[in-house]
Formats: sequence, C-alpha cells, structure tokens
Amino acid sequence: MRDVLMAEATGTRLAGDPAAHALLREAHDRGYRYPEDFGGFEADLTFAGPSEQTSGSVRISSARSVELTIVASDAARSWLRRELGSMIGHRWHLPYEEADGANTLELGPDDDDDPTGVFIDVKQDKYDSSYRVLDGEISQVNRAMGKIRFSIQIQDRAETPDGHTLPAHFTVFYWDNESGRLNRSDVYRDVYQMVDGVALPVSRQIITADDDGIATRRMDLSNHKLLESSENTDPAGGQLEYRAH
Repeated sequence: MRDVLMAEATGTRLAGDPAAHALLREAHDRGYRYPEDFGGFEADLTFAGPSEQTSGSVRISSARSVELTIVASDAARSWLRRELGSMIGHRWHLPYEEADGANTLELGPDDDDDPTGVFIDVKQDKYDSSYRVLDGEISQVNRAMGKIRFSIQIQDRAETPDGHTLPAHFTVFYWDNESGRLNRSDVYRDVYQMVDGVALPVSRQIITADDDGIATRRMDLSNHKLLESSENTDPAGGQLEYRAH
C-alpha cells in the first residue's frame, strides 16, 4: 500500500513518499513562475538559423497561444512557436498540487550517491519520468516518449530579484529507446530580463549536434509589452502537461 502525505496548506492528498514530495515541492517553489494574473506579452522578434535570418513580432497570451507575425520558413516558424511556448509554459503559474504533487513519487535507493542529486521516481507515469534534485533545485529531468528517451541536465540558473531561479544553461540528450543509441544533443542558453516586475525571455540559443553535424539557432526578443490579464483569451494558460524545469 502506498504511503500518503496530507498537504498541510491545502488538504490535498499527495501520493507516495512524503520525503520525495518535500524535496520536489521545495524545488517547485524555488523556481520562478509568473503571477496568477499574468496576461502574457508582446515583443519584437528576430531569428537566426542555418541559412536563414529574419525578424518580426510575437504575441503570447498563454503557453499554447503563440502568435507569430514574421516571414520565415515553416521550419523556423515551428521552431519559434515550440521554443517560445516552452519558455513561457514552464513559467506559467501552477500550484505544486496540480504539477508533480498530483503524481505518486518514490525516492531512489539509499546507496545512490550520484553527484547530480537525489533520485525521485514518478510512479505509474506514461512518460517513465524521474528527477534528480540537488541543493533545493531540479538538476536533472528524465522522460521517455514513444521511441525516444531524453534527459535534461541543468548546469546553471539565473536568480530573479525575489530570490527565485530560472534555468540559464542546460543540455538535452536524446536516445533511441530501442537501440540505446545517442541520437542528438541540444545545448541551451537562455536569457531573461525584468519587465515591470516580470521576468520575460530575452533570448534563447540552441546548439544542436547530431549525425548531420552542428547547427545553431537563436531568437532574440526586445521592446516587450505586458498584456492585461483581461486580454488573455486562455486564462488557464493552456497548461503544459509537464513542468520539466
């Protein structure tokens, strides 16, 4: 029978190991998230990638509402929409009980002395998810989706004025689930800035290494303007299913 922890603040039943929930809650609370009434923003946008450079603008009113005004290839537009949605979606307000607090968690073995931190397994999860937590922060995220397994290794974080943190440098490794072969590595560098008290993305650069060689893609945002919460047509934020980092 699984252990059950009663969350003191909300009365929500958290399933699994209480120690695992305590570690992951601390990491969740340490990470920066937007205020509950955050309505999104508009900004000018530039993109630079293999054989393509262009500029335009973007309007984001939720994690799933990324409106691009830009002349670009389908590949560039898909990349921009995906990466902007990821940067914003992982910052959208979400209580712990609705994030990993909704999962059954289990701590790794006592003799696990991996330098990247304490292992936390998410049980009965369709993505076979797990985390490592080090010094109150998530240091590693592992998931499997179809034939692909990936691991996010967070190397450095930026701190906001209120003491929360944002991932600044991290690497994602992708393996073939059947052969175990490493297919691709993506090296990320993110920059944020405070705009009217809200940390908004300024740039994301991804260096990809795979069988085709090395490719770099970068987007930069400027002239940010916050949207009123009433302008947000998706108040729930179109929450992403997972809050990886």
